[in-house]
Amino acid sequence: MTQRSIRNALAPGQALSWYKVERILGEGSFGITYLARDANLGRLVAIKEFLPAQFAERAEDDSVRPISEEHEEPFRWGLERFINEAQTLAHFQHPTIVHVYAVFEANGTAYMVMQYEEGRTLQSVLNRHKTLDEAELIALLGPLLDGLEVVHRSGFVHRDIKPDNIILREDGSPVLIDFGSARQSLEQRTQPLTILISPGYTPLEQYSSNPDAQGPWTDIYSLAATLYRCVTGRTPANAIERSDSVRRKNRDSLTPAVEAAKGDYPEPVLAAIDHGLAFSSGERPHSIVEWRDEFGVFGISGKAPPEWRPAWADTKPPADSPDEPPADDGVPTEPSAIHLSKAFGTFNTLRMDTEPATRADNLRAGLQAGAAIIVAIVLGVGLTWMYQGALRTPPAGESGTRQGPSSAAPADGLQPTAEIRRGEEPLSAERLMVLAEEAMSDLRLTIPPGDNAAYYYRRVLDLDPSNARARQGLRDIAREYALLAEEQITASDYAAARGYVERGLEVLPENEQLLRLRADLEALVAAEAEATEAQGEGGDSADGFGEALKNLFSGPRNGENPPPDPR
Repeated sequence: MTQRSIRNALAPGQALSWYKVERILGEGSFGITYLARDANLGRLVAIKEFLPAQFAERAEDDSVRPISEEHEEPFRWGLERFINEAQTLAHFQHPTIVHVYAVFEANGTAYMVMQYEEGRTLQSVLNRHKTLDEAELIALLGPLLDGLEVVHRSGFVHRDIKPDNIILREDGSPVLIDFGSARQSLEQRTQPLTILISPGYTPLEQYSSNPDAQGPWTDIYSLAATLYRCVTGRTPANAIERSDSVRRKNRDSLTPAVEAAKGDYPEPVLAAIDHGLAFSSGERPHSIVEWRDEFGVFGISGKAPPEWRPAWADTKPPADSPDEPPADDGVPTEPSAIHLSKAFGTFNTLRMDTEPATRADNLRAGLQAGAAIIVAIVLGVGLTWMYQGALRTPPAGESGTRQGPSSAAPADGLQPTAEIRRGEEPLSAERLMVLAEEAMSDLRLTIPPGDNAAYYYRRVLDLDPSNARARQGLRDIAREYALLAEEQITASDYAAARGYVERGLEVLPENEQLLRLRADLEALVAAEAEATEAQGEGGDSADGFGEALKNLFSGPRNGENPPPDPR
């Protein structure tokens, strides 16, 4: 990373009080993190600068200022929260919690000085080894539970636990970094339609702008999701997809850990993970103390023997290994910041700040930065209504696959991908077809990344480009999205319908049924707008709009039979 490649970043050598910036460690939605040297104590520290790109910019004198007058109030409010959070974190004296040394104001903003944790993220370890064995899992879990218990006793919630935010030191001990409370609070205050998510690790209540719905049970879900990734090698289905599956098929799309990892870990451990991943927050454990007992593997402290060392602790990837992400700098990555536009069915990404390294569980090159866009929340909807499965969930342009280079695309638009998950034994086409059909049954059409029907069908096509079943499978995915879109049109939810159409076209860009639906939707929306205008002029608003709707579902065209109802 070149040192001025990040917009607004301070240059190496810049002085901050008695700290000297050495290099940039990373950038997120709400600031930039630097590696710096403490001139007084002669040690390296990590310094996070509050610089929310939505509201502020760097001036020529290196000060930070709001972009405009209208951004002044949210910037000042967020700055206060940033300082308050640093002061709170400084009180946590626990080896599992990143240590905050100081916070100070300068350059019109604030800086949080933290212990510089050298090591690797849990995500990078999982990328290389796929799963942890039982001893590694328990040694990781005990300290994390102890640390979170300290945090929760103080009335604090992390809000962004995931493998990327757990640093593993050289001795294998974990440290939890990048608390997301201030970041989410600012988003909830300033962007009602913006939600910070980490796909697969964010529980349903966190998609709401109501912070009162969140608590220790929120972190328990995220940690349980992290453990699920550790024991199964897969990121769990995201909460919105689970909600949609419950609503449409009356069953959860998440395969329980007790089934997915049966026989590899103690059953109480897997059952505790599943309990922490309960869809409804009311069904989860509400405290770490309660949850810890369910694992059935801990003594009083839950810590591993001091002489124990994980097998991967001394294992470092080759310096130039093309299959391993760049070495971790002990710096958190930000979750995706997703903006849900008020425009017709348009979903825009404000920032995509996850690290660009190739990962087994994130979207690959060809999508911006690698975080999945998987959220569409209806404003003003209560959590109770969401739990009942009434939430409409239009997709937001995410696809669990990428199309690899091809010298000549097949005539039907189906292209195989060269994507192979790291650390995974080669699978036969037959096994991949079984996984694809299981994903289709669970409605995991294009998400979660690396564990969806489109992904597996494309893997089959990598091995056998002419495989008719895989090609038909991709057509079935497109047809399913067409059916979903038609359901939403019938319900007059045109934005949701547009979302489903666009997602289907990401799978098969030349699919005629989806292209017709896109054109029909455009005509329908235009007719509705004309009808509204006519009504304002005293005309009959129903005729044009009703005729457009009638034409849209007037039956099969060009001899094509209507697609069957999936239920």
